Amino acid sequence: MGARPRPARGYVAVWALFGAPGAQVPLHGAARAVLDLVWFGSAAVLLRATGLRRTAVVFALGYLLTTAVHLVLS
Repeated sequence: MGARPRPARGYVAVWALFGAPGAQVPLHGAARAVLDLVWFGSAAVLLRATGLRRTAVVFALGYLLTTAVHLVLS
């Protein structure tokens, strides 16, 4: 029986290619905003799905706060 690809590997590959500070194809503007929203939004959804409701809310609020500060300062 062959090894099945794991979804986490796809997330790592997408982040390495497009989102990481040293990404080969860095995204900017709306594309970067969509990547961040999907990336961090899915993390909050997965935290909630595992029963960590409070952690998911804190994570989502922390993401939104840091994004707002980044937008104001840049």
